[in-house]
Amino acid sequence: MFLFLGTRELNRNETLLTGSQCTYCDQENTLIETRYDTYFHLFWIPLFKVGSQGHTQCTHCKRIEFIE
Repeated sequence: MFLFLGTRELNRNETLLTGSQCTYCDQENTLIETRYDTYFHLFWIPLFKVGSQGHTQCTHCKRIEFIE
C-alpha cells in the first residue's frame, strides 16, 4: 500500500496595498501583496494548514520584499 504525503501551497491571494510607498523607488500605490497558505495533504487532499508566507512587489521597479 502506498501513502502519498506532503505539503503544497494553496490559496494564492493578491491585494493592492493602497496608501503605501515602495521603499526602493518611493512610488506610491504600486505595491501588490501576495500570500500563500501551505497545507499538509494526504493523497492530494489538503487536510490542515501548516503555515503561510508571502511577498510584496512594486509594479513600477519590480522589487520584491519577502514577508514572514
